[in-house]
Amino acid sequence: MQNSVVIFNKKTSPSARYDEEGDWPWRTVEEQHVVFRLLKPHWHKTLSLNHAARLILMPAIIKPIAGFRPSDVNKFTMDAYENFHWEDLYIPNDLKLRGFPNTEKGLNGDKFRNCSYARNMVVMWEIVHTFVDKVLRDHYKNDNAVKQDTQIQDWVKEMQSDHGAQQKHFPNVQSIKSLVDVVTMCIHIASPQHTAVNYMQEYYQTFVPNKPPSFFKPLPKTLGELGKVDEKFVLHFHLLRRMLTFEEVHQPLDMSSYSDQAVEVEKMAGSKASIAAAEDFRKKIKGLTNVFDAHSGKMTVKVTPKCCEP
Repeated sequence: MQNSVVIFNKKTSPSARYDEEGDWPWRTVEEQHVVFRLLKPHWHKTLSLNHAARLILMPAIIKPIAGFRPSDVNKFTMDAYENFHWEDLYIPNDLKLRGFPNTEKGLNGDKFRNCSYARNMVVMWEIVHTFVDKVLRDHYKNDNAVKQDTQIQDWVKEMQSDHGAQQKHFPNVQSIKSLVDVVTMCIHIASPQHTAVNYMQEYYQTFVPNKPPSFFKPLPKTLGELGKVDEKFVLHFHLLRRMLTFEEVHQPLDMSSYSDQAVEVEKMAGSKASIAAAEDFRKKIKGLTNVFDAHSGKMTVKVTPKCCEP
Protein backbone atom coordinates (compact mmCIF):
# COMPACT_ATOMS: atom_id res chain seq x y z
CA MET A 1 0.00 0.00 0.00
CA GLN A 2 2.93 2.34 0.70
CA ASN A 3 3.87 2.15 -2.98
CA SER A 4 0.36 2.58 -4.30
CA VAL A 5 -0.41 5.49 -6.61
CA VAL A 6 -4.16 5.18 -6.09
CA ILE A 7 -4.57 6.55 -2.58
CA PHE A 8 -6.45 9.60 -1.47
CA ASN A 9 -4.33 10.80 1.41
CA LYS A 10 -0.97 10.22 3.07
CA LYS A 11 -2.25 7.77 5.65
CA THR A 12 -0.94 4.38 4.47
CA SER A 13 -1.82 2.26 7.48
CA PRO A 14 -5.11 1.86 9.39
CA SER A 15 -3.24 2.21 12.67
CA ALA A 16 -1.31 5.35 11.69
CA ARG A 17 -2.29 8.59 13.39
CA TYR A 18 -2.66 11.34 10.83
CA ASP A 19 -4.37 14.65 10.14
CA GLU A 20 -7.30 13.20 8.22
CA GLU A 21 -9.29 16.42 8.57
CA GLY A 22 -6.73 18.45 6.66
CA ASP A 23 -5.27 15.80 4.37
CA TRP A 24 -7.58 15.98 1.37
CA PRO A 25 -5.37 16.07 -1.75
CA TRP A 26 -8.41 16.06 -4.07
CA ARG A 27 -9.87 19.19 -2.48
CA THR A 28 -9.02 22.13 -4.77
CA VAL A 29 -10.38 24.79 -2.40
CA GLU A 30 -9.30 24.34 1.20
CA GLU A 31 -11.80 24.28 4.03
CA GLN A 32 -10.46 27.54 5.46
CA HIS A 33 -11.00 29.39 2.18
CA VAL A 34 -13.70 32.07 2.10
CA VAL A 35 -15.46 30.44 -0.88
CA PHE A 36 -15.51 27.04 0.84
CA ARG A 37 -16.93 28.80 3.90
CA LEU A 38 -19.75 30.31 1.84
CA LEU A 39 -20.63 27.12 0.00
CA LYS A 40 -20.27 24.50 2.74
CA PRO A 41 -23.71 25.00 4.38
CA HIS A 42 -25.43 24.67 1.00
CA TRP A 43 -23.44 21.70 -0.30
CA HIS A 44 -23.06 19.78 2.93
CA LYS A 45 -26.25 17.76 2.31
CA THR A 46 -26.92 18.46 -1.36
CA LEU A 47 -23.86 16.58 -2.63
CA SER A 48 -24.81 13.37 -0.84
CA LEU A 49 -28.41 13.69 -2.03
CA ASN A 50 -27.31 14.17 -5.63
CA HIS A 51 -24.91 11.23 -5.37
CA ALA A 52 -27.78 9.03 -4.21
CA ALA A 53 -29.92 10.36 -7.06
CA ARG A 54 -27.29 9.38 -9.62
CA LEU A 55 -26.93 5.91 -8.11
CA ILE A 56 -30.62 5.16 -7.52
CA LEU A 57 -33.09 7.76 -8.78
CA MET A 58 -31.89 8.00 -12.39
CA PRO A 59 -31.21 4.31 -13.18
CA ALA A 60 -33.97 2.72 -11.08
CA ILE A 61 -36.82 5.23 -11.39
CA ILE A 62 -36.35 7.90 -14.05
CA LYS A 63 -35.08 5.70 -16.88
CA PRO A 64 -37.84 3.06 -16.65
CA ILE A 65 -40.65 5.65 -16.72
CA ALA A 66 -39.13 8.02 -19.29
CA GLY A 67 -40.80 8.19 -22.68
CA PHE A 68 -37.68 7.12 -24.58
CA ARG A 69 -34.89 4.56 -24.45
CA PRO A 70 -32.55 4.45 -21.43
CA SER A 71 -29.57 5.14 -23.71
CA ASP A 72 -31.33 8.27 -24.97
CA VAL A 73 -31.96 9.39 -21.38
CA ASN A 74 -28.19 9.26 -20.89
CA LYS A 75 -27.58 11.26 -24.05
CA PHE A 76 -30.19 13.84 -23.08
CA THR A 77 -28.82 14.40 -19.58
CA MET A 78 -25.19 14.49 -20.76
CA ASP A 79 -26.04 17.03 -23.46
CA ALA A 80 -27.74 19.24 -20.88
CA TYR A 81 -24.75 18.88 -18.55
CA GLU A 82 -22.09 19.56 -21.15
CA ASN A 83 -23.95 22.58 -22.50
CA PHE A 84 -24.74 24.14 -19.15
CA HIS A 85 -24.09 27.83 -19.74
CA TRP A 86 -23.47 29.20 -16.27
CA GLU A 87 -23.67 32.91 -16.98
CA ASP A 88 -26.79 32.58 -19.16
CA LEU A 89 -28.56 30.89 -16.26
CA TYR A 90 -27.84 33.52 -13.62
CA ILE A 91 -31.37 34.55 -12.63
CA PRO A 92 -31.25 38.12 -14.05
CA ASN A 93 -29.77 36.82 -17.33
CA ASP A 94 -32.06 33.81 -17.51
CA LEU A 95 -35.22 35.88 -17.06
CA LYS A 96 -34.07 38.38 -19.67
CA LEU A 97 -33.32 35.62 -22.18
CA ARG A 98 -36.80 34.21 -21.57
CA GLY A 99 -38.41 37.56 -22.29
CA PHE A 100 -39.22 38.51 -18.69
CA PRO A 101 -38.28 41.65 -16.80
CA ASN A 102 -35.35 40.83 -14.53
CA THR A 103 -36.04 43.25 -11.69
CA GLU A 104 -38.48 43.14 -8.80
CA LYS A 105 -40.07 46.37 -9.98
CA GLY A 106 -40.48 45.09 -13.52
CA LEU A 107 -42.17 41.89 -12.37
CA ASN A 108 -44.60 43.59 -9.98
CA GLY A 109 -47.03 44.53 -12.72
CA ASP A 110 -50.37 42.78 -13.11
CA LYS A 111 -49.11 41.08 -16.28
CA PHE A 112 -46.73 38.88 -14.31
CA ARG A 113 -48.84 38.16 -11.22
CA ASN A 114 -48.95 34.42 -12.03
CA CYS A 115 -45.20 34.11 -12.67
CA SER A 116 -44.43 33.23 -9.06
CA TYR A 117 -41.10 31.54 -9.83
CA ALA A 118 -39.72 34.64 -11.55
CA ARG A 119 -41.06 36.99 -8.88
CA ASN A 120 -39.71 34.90 -6.02
CA MET A 121 -36.33 34.07 -7.55
CA VAL A 122 -35.41 37.62 -8.57
CA VAL A 123 -35.82 38.68 -4.92
CA MET A 124 -34.01 35.62 -3.56
CA TRP A 125 -31.12 36.04 -6.00
CA GLU A 126 -30.57 39.65 -4.99
CA ILE A 127 -30.45 38.76 -1.29
CA VAL A 128 -27.97 35.91 -1.81
CA HIS A 129 -25.91 37.99 -4.24
CA THR A 130 -25.70 40.90 -1.80
CA PHE A 131 -24.55 38.62 1.02
CA VAL A 132 -21.88 36.92 -1.12
CA ASP A 133 -20.73 40.28 -2.49
CA LYS A 134 -20.24 41.75 1.01
CA VAL A 135 -18.29 38.73 2.26
CA LEU A 136 -16.02 38.44 -0.78
CA ARG A 137 -15.32 42.17 -1.02
CA ASP A 138 -14.34 42.07 2.63
CA HIS A 139 -11.85 39.30 1.81
CA TYR A 140 -10.50 40.44 -1.57
CA LYS A 141 -9.22 44.01 -1.83
CA ASN A 142 -9.20 44.15 -5.65
CA ASP A 143 -9.64 42.08 -8.81
CA ASN A 144 -5.95 41.25 -8.96
CA ALA A 145 -6.27 39.41 -5.65
CA VAL A 146 -8.82 37.10 -7.26
CA LYS A 147 -6.58 36.51 -10.28
CA GLN A 148 -3.68 35.60 -8.00
CA ASP A 149 -5.73 33.28 -5.78
CA THR A 150 -4.35 29.93 -6.94
CA GLN A 151 -7.15 27.97 -5.29
CA ILE A 152 -9.82 29.85 -7.22
CA GLN A 153 -7.92 29.58 -10.49
CA ASP A 154 -7.33 25.85 -9.92
CA TRP A 155 -11.05 25.47 -9.21
CA VAL A 156 -11.87 27.12 -12.54
CA LYS A 157 -9.42 24.84 -14.37
CA GLU A 158 -10.86 21.76 -12.66
CA MET A 159 -14.41 22.75 -13.60
CA GLN A 160 -13.49 23.32 -17.26
CA SER A 161 -11.04 20.42 -17.69
CA ASP A 162 -11.77 17.27 -19.68
CA HIS A 163 -10.29 15.42 -16.71
CA GLY A 164 -12.41 17.36 -14.23
CA ALA A 165 -16.02 18.51 -14.32
CA GLN A 166 -16.01 19.02 -18.12
CA GLN A 167 -18.01 22.23 -17.71
CA LYS A 168 -16.67 24.11 -20.73
CA HIS A 169 -18.93 27.09 -20.08
CA PHE A 170 -17.86 27.60 -16.48
CA PRO A 171 -16.82 31.28 -16.21
CA ASN A 172 -13.20 32.39 -16.24
CA VAL A 173 -13.11 34.07 -12.84
CA GLN A 174 -10.86 37.13 -13.14
CA SER A 175 -12.61 39.67 -10.91
CA ILE A 176 -14.47 40.00 -7.63
CA LYS A 177 -17.73 40.51 -9.54
CA SER A 178 -17.32 37.32 -11.56
CA LEU A 179 -16.49 35.34 -8.41
CA VAL A 180 -19.52 36.81 -6.62
CA ASP A 181 -21.73 35.77 -9.54
CA VAL A 182 -20.33 32.21 -9.64
CA VAL A 183 -20.65 31.64 -5.89
CA THR A 184 -24.18 33.07 -5.92
CA MET A 185 -25.05 30.69 -8.74
CA CYS A 186 -23.62 27.72 -6.81
CA ILE A 187 -25.78 28.60 -3.81
CA HIS A 188 -28.79 29.20 -6.05
CA ILE A 189 -28.45 25.78 -7.71
CA ALA A 190 -27.92 23.93 -4.43
CA SER A 191 -30.78 25.55 -2.53
CA PRO A 192 -33.50 27.75 -4.15
CA GLN A 193 -33.32 26.16 -7.61
CA HIS A 194 -33.11 22.62 -6.27
CA THR A 195 -36.10 23.26 -4.06
CA ALA A 196 -38.17 24.90 -6.81
CA VAL A 197 -37.53 22.03 -9.23
CA ASN A 198 -37.75 19.04 -6.90
CA TYR A 199 -39.88 19.96 -3.92
CA MET A 200 -43.27 20.73 -5.38
CA GLN A 201 -44.09 17.24 -4.10
CA GLU A 202 -43.71 18.59 -0.56
CA TYR A 203 -47.44 19.27 -0.39
CA TYR A 204 -48.03 15.60 -1.19
CA GLN A 205 -45.20 13.95 0.68
CA THR A 206 -45.42 15.83 3.98
CA PHE A 207 -48.72 14.06 4.56
CA VAL A 208 -46.72 10.92 5.26
CA PRO A 209 -49.46 8.32 4.64
CA ASN A 210 -49.31 9.39 0.99
CA LYS A 211 -45.65 8.41 0.70
CA PRO A 212 -44.65 6.30 3.73
CA PRO A 213 -41.03 5.16 4.16
CA SER A 214 -42.09 1.85 5.68
CA PHE A 215 -45.11 -0.23 6.76
CA PHE A 216 -45.70 -1.71 10.22
CA LYS A 217 -48.87 -3.69 9.50
CA PRO A 218 -49.96 -5.97 6.65
CA LEU A 219 -51.66 -4.23 3.74
CA PRO A 220 -55.45 -4.75 3.37
CA LYS A 221 -56.04 -7.84 1.27
CA THR A 222 -59.74 -7.46 0.50
CA LEU A 223 -62.14 -4.68 -0.38
CA GLY A 224 -63.83 -5.25 2.95
CA GLU A 225 -60.57 -4.73 4.87
CA LEU A 226 -59.81 -1.65 2.81
CA GLY A 227 -63.20 -0.20 3.70
CA LYS A 228 -62.32 -0.44 7.39
CA VAL A 229 -59.19 1.69 7.07
CA ASP A 230 -59.54 4.73 9.33
CA GLU A 231 -57.28 7.28 11.04
CA LYS A 232 -56.42 4.89 13.87
CA PHE A 233 -55.37 2.22 11.38
CA VAL A 234 -53.20 4.71 9.45
CA LEU A 235 -51.40 5.90 12.59
CA HIS A 236 -50.62 2.34 13.69
CA PHE A 237 -49.77 1.40 10.13
CA HIS A 238 -46.89 3.88 9.95
CA LEU A 239 -46.05 4.50 13.60
CA LEU A 240 -46.31 8.14 14.59
CA ARG A 241 -42.63 8.64 15.48
CA ARG A 242 -41.45 7.36 12.09
CA MET A 243 -44.05 9.56 10.40
CA LEU A 244 -42.79 12.67 12.16
CA THR A 245 -39.19 11.77 11.35
CA PHE A 246 -39.92 11.27 7.67
CA GLU A 247 -41.91 14.47 7.51
CA GLU A 248 -38.64 16.36 7.93
CA VAL A 249 -36.95 14.73 4.93
CA HIS A 250 -38.00 17.61 2.69
CA GLN A 251 -36.24 20.17 4.90
CA PRO A 252 -32.50 19.75 4.12
CA LEU A 253 -32.44 22.52 1.51
CA ASP A 254 -34.40 25.07 3.51
CA MET A 255 -32.86 28.54 3.03
CA SER A 256 -34.04 29.75 6.44
CA SER A 257 -31.98 27.11 8.25
CA TYR A 258 -29.07 27.83 5.92
CA SER A 259 -29.17 31.49 6.85
CA ASP A 260 -28.81 30.42 10.49
CA GLN A 261 -25.81 28.29 9.54
CA ALA A 262 -24.28 31.19 7.60
CA VAL A 263 -24.28 33.30 10.75
CA GLU A 264 -22.71 30.48 12.77
CA VAL A 265 -20.01 29.88 10.15
CA GLU A 266 -19.09 33.56 9.91
CA LYS A 267 -18.99 33.91 13.69
CA MET A 268 -16.48 31.07 13.85
CA ALA A 269 -14.21 32.08 10.96
CA GLY A 270 -15.29 35.42 9.53
CA SER A 271 -14.64 39.09 10.23
CA LYS A 272 -16.88 41.70 11.83
CA ALA A 273 -17.99 42.78 8.36
CA SER A 274 -18.79 39.24 7.19
CA ILE A 275 -20.67 38.48 10.44
CA ALA A 276 -22.76 41.62 9.94
CA ALA A 277 -23.40 40.57 6.33
CA ALA A 278 -24.53 37.11 7.46
CA GLU A 279 -26.87 38.54 10.09
CA ASP A 280 -28.40 40.88 7.51
CA PHE A 281 -28.71 37.91 5.13
CA ARG A 282 -30.56 35.88 7.76
CA LYS A 283 -32.94 38.73 8.51
CA LYS A 284 -33.80 39.21 4.83
CA ILE A 285 -34.16 35.49 4.11
CA LYS A 286 -36.56 34.99 6.99
CA GLY A 287 -38.53 38.01 5.80
CA LEU A 288 -39.12 36.35 2.43
CA THR A 289 -41.96 34.26 3.83
CA ASN A 290 -44.23 37.30 3.82
CA VAL A 291 -42.98 38.38 0.40
CA PHE A 292 -43.64 34.98 -1.16
CA ASP A 293 -47.05 34.75 0.52
CA ALA A 294 -47.93 38.15 -0.97
CA HIS A 295 -46.86 36.95 -4.43
CA SER A 296 -48.99 33.82 -4.08
CA GLY A 297 -51.94 35.89 -2.87
CA LYS A 298 -51.94 37.90 -6.10
CA MET A 299 -52.04 34.84 -8.35
CA THR A 300 -55.23 34.16 -10.29
CA VAL A 301 -54.35 30.78 -11.77
CA LYS A 302 -56.78 28.11 -10.64
CA VAL A 303 -55.35 24.85 -9.36
CA THR A 304 -58.43 22.81 -10.35
CA PRO A 305 -58.89 22.38 -14.12
CA LYS A 306 -62.20 23.70 -15.46
CA CYS A 307 -63.20 20.22 -16.59
CA CYS A 308 -63.02 19.01 -13.01
CA GLU A 309 -64.86 21.85 -11.31
CA PRO A 310 -68.21 20.93 -9.70
